[in-house]
Amino acid sequence: MSLVRSRVPAGTSLFAAAFLLLSLPAWSAQVLHRGNGAEPETLDPQLSTGVPEAHLQRDLFEGLVAEAADGKLIPGTAERWEISPDGTVYTFHLRANARWSNGDPVTAQDVVYSYRRLLDPKTASKYAFMQWPLKNGEAFRVRPETLSGVA
Repeated sequence: MSLVRSRVPAGTSLFAAAFLLLSLPAWSAQVLHRGNGAEPETLDPQLSTGVPEAHLQRDLFEGLVAEAADGKLIPGTAERWEISPDGTVYTFHLRANARWSNGDPVTAQDVVYSYRRLLDPKTASKYAFMQWPLKNGEAFRVRPETLSGVA
């Protein structure tokens, strides 16, 4: 049995690698590689429970507010917000240029839908309880049909 070796000059391999890298489109240099560990269970923010999902969701989705590197809240989909003097009412003002990936504008109704879906028992979100401090949050979770008119 004999082994056949190919004798390709080392310079040829380097030239080929350099040619391939230089011929790639400019946008390919902007690829984000995330060492995420395990595969995500789901990318649905209202159903996921794990850290791998949370990492990806922070990269894929934008909430009303975001978190700066120093931990302070900064504008996200909402360009600004106001808090009532008694701290019980938060008013968010959506960015005029906030868009979904298909180009449709993000609306206040989209935000309301997401909160209602999170609290709806049919969604079975394990973290719905985190929204119970919202006015009627826990009541909606238990009996959404009784609060259909609540905005």
